[in-house]
Amino acid sequence: SSALRARLGLNVPPAPFCIGMVARFDRWPGWHPGVAHPKGFDVLFAALSRLDFPYRVLLLGPPNPEDHEALRAMAQVHGARPDWLIFPGFQNDISAYYGLMDVNVLPSRREGLGLALVEGLAAGVPVLGSGSGGIREVIQDGRNGFLFPEGDAVALAGLLIRLAREPELRRRLGEEGRRQLQEAAFDEGRLVGGFMDCLAREHPASVHGERMP
Repeated sequence: SSALRARLGLNVPPAPFCIGMVARFDRWPGWHPGVAHPKGFDVLFAALSRLDFPYRVLLLGPPNPEDHEALRAMAQVHGARPDWLIFPGFQNDISAYYGLMDVNVLPSRREGLGLALVEGLAAGVPVLGSGSGGIREVIQDGRNGFLFPEGDAVALAGLLIRLAREPELRRRLGEEGRRQLQEAAFDEGRLVGGFMDCLAREHPASVHGERMP
């Protein structure tokens, strides 16, 4: 909505290209802003350093101000604009935020199902993802989005530049992605099955009736 767009600072002229990323942000002992991250935040930030037009990055997932500061530091290290990162904080329902995105990016080095990409497709948003795990099952290269090699910031930058320059391509990819979902290419049973497979790999205890950590 226009009110949400204004609240997030997306209504500045010229209208910035809005890049969405929906992912958890974990830190560990020894973490530092220059480290390679499993979700590929560093890959996105390195790609952004190659863009020569105004953009904003809508980062949904990291809820804490400390995480926001850590990600701004990471962006700085990799040459992205820390002040162009937008953190809405924790949201129970993120469906409205997909409508603000020009493109939805998931540059993970390791990914199970890539559910955020499926949600983006349902909202008619073109998707860019690394060729990692379940992402290859969601993205049909050139039809509903594009794949790029895992960890390849230069390839991701090229795709971002192309999509920013070609609104008609964004529209076509988004429409195709939504159509594929409506035709049940990702039916509920397959999604649930994929999610349970992902849970079994990531949290073996949770699929045996025990409480997830």
